Amino acid sequence: MPRFRMDQENLKEEVEGTRYRSGGQWAIWNALFAPVAEDGYPEPLWDPWTGVINPEVAQWAIEHYDITYYLKSNWATVGPKLVGKINIFCGRMDNWWIEQAVYLLEAFLSSTENPHYTGRFEYGVKGGHGWNPWREKGDAGGMVREMADHIVRNAPVGENTSLWHY
Repeated sequence: MPRFRMDQENLKEEVEGTRYRSGGQWAIWNALFAPVAEDGYPEPLWDPWTGVINPEVAQWAIEHYDITYYLKSNWATVGPKLVGKINIFCGRMDNWWIEQAVYLLEAFLSSTENPHYTGRFEYGVKGGHGWNPWREKGDAGGMVREMADHIVRNAPVGENTSLWHY
């Protein structure tokens, strides 16, 4: 697979489809996380030719999609509903460096009070994008079983959970 610098990859995508229509990584991220411009296309987070960032679009994306920003802004309301329910799994060698944002989320959650966060973060030392501890153990269904056990433990009082097993 060819390797590109970010500026080269952006220009390659611009050639493949202007206005974030290439289907490449930068195009899809911009299409997902940017507001819609007056012309109906995503408002560019940055200029693919110069690399200049649009600070208004960046702030908009933070306010609408940054989970750490949202939790910091709303912890008093959402924190009590999330205690013990946040479980994050991330490779320490993510090919898009997403682990950096996960570290920021973990730092915030570790500092919470009233209530204090009680969940977990697990990292794969050499794990890439999509890493999870079950894959490392060769247990493809482990996450689904863990989720099912959690749902059963938290079922409404009186619910016959035996009907949930197929």
